[in-house]
Amino acid sequence: MSTFDATAADQNLEFDQGDDEVINITRKDSDGNTIDITGYTFWLTIKASKSDSDADAVVQKTVTSHTDAVNGETKFSLADTDTDSLSGHYFYDIQEKTAGGGINTLMEMPTPFVHMLSYARVMGFATAAVMLSVLINQFIGTLAGSVAVLGVILAAVAAVILHTFNLVLHVFEGSIQSARLQWVEFFEKFLLEELGGVPYRPFREVDVSVVEKSTRS
Repeated sequence: MSTFDATAADQNLEFDQGDDEVINITRKDSDGNTIDITGYTFWLTIKASKSDSDADAVVQKTVTSHTDAVNGETKFSLADTDTDSLSGHYFYDIQEKTAGGGINTLMEMPTPFVHMLSYARVMGFATAAVMLSVLINQFIGTLAGSVAVLGVILAAVAAVILHTFNLVLHVFEGSIQSARLQWVEFFEKFLLEELGGVPYRPFREVDVSVVEKSTRS
């Protein structure tokens, strides 16, 4: 039996070939509150390849009757006949159709790319710090050349003040942004179980693993 939290990160499934399997789903919003799924329809599609069309799926299941709709609970039931012909690794997704007719894919396949863009903001702040340093240096160079001795003194003072400000500003900004991304983008996906977190397994595809009968321990 597998339990799937629809607000959590992508999850792998593993079950034995030829066995009955139940995949439980709890539908929650971004705040972790359960959603009333009365009138919702859910689809489970398992494919041999991500590029396969739905028509070529090895398993497709549709659910319209739910375990506890008010509390967002439903399930997919796979019979032994569904899993008996499966062997190896497959790809799956879960979609929902709301009571209002909206269709959502609960599996967040583009999530790694979106998170990458979020972390790229930190790089953007670092680039801004470099450009601000260049502008400060240009200003200091102009100031030092304006008046022989006084200009050099003023330039030295300005360099210390402006570069210190720039350094403090961007160390603070970089730390805050990095900490926020760590908590919002990473911890809630993997480490914070109360938010649906799961153990972190880097560089893994979301897949379904089927253990063949002959290899069971």
